[in-house]
Amino acid sequence: MRTQSVDAFYVFKKTNMLEKIINEVKDGVVAAIKGTGDIADAVRESVQGVLVGALEGTADVATTAVESVVGVVKSAVGGANDAGGSVVDAVSGTARGVIAAVADVGGDVLGATTSVAKEAIASVSSVGGDVGETAVAVVTAAIKTAGDIGVDTAEAGGAAIKGVLEGAEELGDTVISAVKGALRETASLPRELIESALGKDE
Repeated sequence: MRTQSVDAFYVFKKTNMLEKIINEVKDGVVAAIKGTGDIADAVRESVQGVLVGALEGTADVATTAVESVVGVVKSAVGGANDAGGSVVDAVSGTARGVIAAVADVGGDVLGATTSVAKEAIASVSSVGGDVGETAVAVVTAAIKTAGDIGVDTAEAGGAAIKGVLEGAEELGDTVISAVKGALRETASLPRELIESALGKDE
């Protein structure tokens, strides 16, 4: 009985923490959009600060970080959409913030990268945003952040591509085509990385 009570308290505490993270991220995104300057950078700073503060000292960082990612991305996209800002910029900043935060607390960086990329496609699609532009923005953010924190950029880019493809596959052929097409057409991403992930002849 005591064990059940402890388990119930743990679940309640974690749920409250996740709700707090989501609310703070949304507030940070709205504040960034209403402010001036680089929205993506402001969102990154907000998301990283919120997540690091929440995850430090958490017993199961890996699980909590993964559980947080979906809510954080949904919240960021929803906040940007409600405030009339760019959901793509919000997603880019969110991806950078999540990856950096997970690295700061010693979590699974590549796993978090895949999770944030997958949810980015789902969340942006749900508000009618450009999924192709989102895919490019998230992969670019993953590569840049990996370089900043000392993680292999090719591995991070590959993890992000895996995530955007998984997100696209859950939404059907039209989204898959848009995501793959955008990744192939952009000149800002390493060609070898794209061809390795998508295949040269697809």
